[in-house]
Amino acid sequence: IMNEPQPGTYIDQYTFSSNYLYPFYKRVIQAITGVRDNLPDCPKHAPTGTNCSYPNLGINDKRHLFFVEPTSVRNLLDFTPQHSIPFSSYTNIVYAPHVYTHVFTIDSILHLNQSLYPPSFDYAYETALNESVGLQSAVLVTEFGCGADADERLLVPTIDSQDKAMISATIWPWKNNCFQEGCETSWSLYDSGTLNSTVANQNGPERPNRVRILSRVYPRGVIGQLKQYFYNTTTSSFIMTVN
Repeated sequence: IMNEPQPGTYIDQYTFSSNYLYPFYKRVIQAITGVRDNLPDCPKHAPTGTNCSYPNLGINDKRHLFFVEPTSVRNLLDFTPQHSIPFSSYTNIVYAPHVYTHVFTIDSILHLNQSLYPPSFDYAYETALNESVGLQSAVLVTEFGCGADADERLLVPTIDSQDKAMISATIWPWKNNCFQEGCETSWSLYDSGTLNSTVANQNGPERPNRVRILSRVYPRGVIGQLKQYFYNTTTSSFIMTVN
């Protein structure tokens, strides 16, 4: 619904999420799906009341998923300062945090020793999973990544942590439009394109190291309960446990 929502000058993160962010998501879902959450309709002249549902816009779309992101402060902390409780009776909701451990977390911003905080690469995914359980939603990390010069130091450990937590994620970005000095360390899976007269090519070739890291074996369906899985980027080995 909204990318990296920021609280602005609102200091209390817990009440920002509870009083502003998630009620906003709730109203969007009410307007599009027609779900009322056991509340009467708000009057059209005051559609954002706390004890009524946002007026139904007549779309009545109950077929799609709604991806909801926590406050962008999570990018600094690897956890979300919020009360993780259900905010809507609509069931097709996906909790969609971003994970940038040692990239945008506070240790990187303040140039601190990386061993101090966050405690591990696993931490961001463990907290994301716990937060989604509290929200009673699915979870998908919709952004993670780093510069191409930090693949082994940052990209490999965070992907390994995704396997440990059994959480899917999408890398940022797939392609880029960087055509200047320094683009060799840009974040894209593809190398930068080249300028042809005044027209820039869409992208260059795939970066082999990123293809190696991101091309992974993972289970799409199992008989029984999936307990764990892990793909080793170095050896290309894969293990999986199912009960």
